[in-house]
Amino acid sequence: VTMHLSARNPLQDLVSALTGGTVPGGGQTQGTNPLDLFSVLTGGTVPGGGQAPSANPFAVLTEQMSSAMAEINAIQESLAEADYSLKFVMPAQKSREKEKRCSMKVAATAMVNDVLDMVKLELNVESKRLALEFAGQALPAHAQIHICGLSDGDTVMVVPVA
Repeated sequence: VTMHLSARNPLQDLVSALTGGTVPGGGQTQGTNPLDLFSVLTGGTVPGGGQAPSANPFAVLTEQMSSAMAEINAIQESLAEADYSLKFVMPAQKSREKEKRCSMKVAATAMVNDVLDMVKLELNVESKRLALEFAGQALPAHAQIHICGLSDGDTVMVVPVA
C-alpha cells in the first residue's frame, strides 16, 4: 500500500488512506472538518462532526487488541504466581570429583542467568564458568524459565561453558 501524504494536511491524507477516502456524511476527506476526521478515528460523535460509520475499522481493531492484551495480562499474572521445583545436576568434571546436585523452587518468570547464579551459589561453584542445559540444549541466558520448555520436577544439567 502506497500512501502519498501532502504537506498541506498529512493527517487528512492518512485518514483518507485508512478509510478509503470517505468521511462521515459521505464526502471526501479533502477540505473536511478536522472534527470529522477525529470522529472517523474514534468511532464517536463530536459536536458538528456527525456520527462516525458504524463499522469503524479502528474500533474493531481496538476491541481486538484490548481482548488480546487482557489475555496476555491474565497469562502473565498466572506465570507470576507459578513456581517450578527443579533439580540441578553438575556431573563430575574430573575423576576424583563427585557429581553435585541440588533442588530448588524457581519462579516461572525467573531469568535463566539468575537461576544459574543461584545454582552456582548452592553448589559452591561460583568461580566456574557454567551454563544450564535441558534435554541436550543450552538454555538461553536471557530467557525466562517458562519459555525454555521446563516443567515442574524437571532435571536441568549444570555444564561447563564450551
